[in-house]
Amino acid sequence: MAEIRDHYRTIERKAAYPLLSPVEIPEAYGQMETFYSFAAPKIRFEDHGVEAALDRVLWKVESKTETQVVLAVRIESLDGKALARVVRTYEILPQPAGSSTTQTSDFALFTRVENLTSGPMSAIYIQQGPVGMAKENARQEDRHIVAAWWAEGQILCKGHYRAEAAKKHQAYLAKDDDTENQRIAWAAVTNNYFACIMAPRGRLSPKDPARFSTLNGITLLENTPDRREANDLTFQFTTNRLSIPPRGSTEIAFDCYLGPKSKVAFESVESYRNRDYYGVISESFSSCTPTALVGLMMSLLNTFHKIPPHNYGLAIIILVLVVRAALHPITKKSQVNMMKMQKQQAMLQPKVAQLREKYANDRVKMNHEIMEVYREAGINPAGNILSCLPMMLQIPIWIALWTALASTVDMRHAPFDGWWIRDLAGADAIYTFKQAFYIPLIGALMGGPMESINLLPILLGISQVLQTRYMPRSTMPQQQGGGMTDQMEQQRKMMMFM
Repeated sequence: MAEIRDHYRTIERKAAYPLLSPVEIPEAYGQMETFYSFAAPKIRFEDHGVEAALDRVLWKVESKTETQVVLAVRIESLDGKALARVVRTYEILPQPAGSSTTQTSDFALFTRVENLTSGPMSAIYIQQGPVGMAKENARQEDRHIVAAWWAEGQILCKGHYRAEAAKKHQAYLAKDDDTENQRIAWAAVTNNYFACIMAPRGRLSPKDPARFSTLNGITLLENTPDRREANDLTFQFTTNRLSIPPRGSTEIAFDCYLGPKSKVAFESVESYRNRDYYGVISESFSSCTPTALVGLMMSLLNTFHKIPPHNYGLAIIILVLVVRAALHPITKKSQVNMMKMQKQQAMLQPKVAQLREKYANDRVKMNHEIMEVYREAGINPAGNILSCLPMMLQIPIWIALWTALASTVDMRHAPFDGWWIRDLAGADAIYTFKQAFYIPLIGALMGGPMESINLLPILLGISQVLQTRYMPRSTMPQQQGGGMTDQMEQQRKMMMFM
């Protein structure tokens, strides 16, 4: 919450100066581009022919407390008369009841448009989302816009990478506006571990009145090589036409969450659960892994972390051992069936070799006779593939385990031993280079330049080589023409190479 207060103080300090256009942010304020978070780019009064750029006007600080800042600006018509007044309020919300063990990170954004004329008016208001979300992953882009909408009685989520919005500086988030059969639930800017979510205040069902015409993902800077890493990814809500009575007002309000992507918080706090904020985590899950399976892995990881000494590194080891033990019957059965099939086929290799030599000039006849040999011995050649199916069934489980480890914010900066593995979410660097360097081909496989020497990948490579080296070898004598023994040896060498 201290960060939010600092943001309010920044707004207060800058309120005395004219705001610059977003493209001028880097030259003008350097790292102060976060000042443009939750900006109001413009408001249009179409019946008066006025469009006010609210990010280029002077805002007056009307009041301030420890939890609230109120800003206001007056808009004039083309003939210089008072037209409207826009009042924006940032307010830190209190912790909900029963949240002693779960920290919430909520604030509200209220915008009130007051009609200063003696006649009715209509307005269209544009509300921008947060700016300044930095990358967590130094090697690859992990920032997303996630849009969620009510449709068919449930909340659906869809993620969009920065490149998608940067192509034309604006990407329409498909299906994410208020239409006849759906309503915008919320929009978020996220990286691997953090999210800023904006939800229309008071909207908890698809029956809410339509309020917005579009929800667009945007980037504020030119997509030039020196700005592709800029922290300018955000989105814009555009309202439907707002009708404001004479001397009256209308209000646009958002509930905002600014904090970690915490499964525990999103599932335990009622307001988060009702809006399905867990979608900012589950949206990025692999399509071949059920969300429930990843959730189970996360729950088990947190459960094992409760065991003294409350170390996530030990919790990971326990979780992997539990998964290994649960999958052992499947793994053993698959390996036994495979070895049995290989021995049976090896025993038939003399007959198969004779048939290959006898019918060398008649491939159709040769295949028919070989199949007859296998059939008489009760062997199905397709069994080699079928015997791999139990192993294939494990893949979603291991992907779910990896996803759970990569999506748990508690792993961020969590140490294992404090001197070697100091961050379970980062590299176990035993030596960091003064300057990163790129290795051709290897750099592409690594996802970026080499910044350090990491011990765990080296140990993993050694263990894989040793495991392959001591693979079971065929006990059958090698027959003329090679046969199964040669095939197993080739397989072993291929795995060693891989």
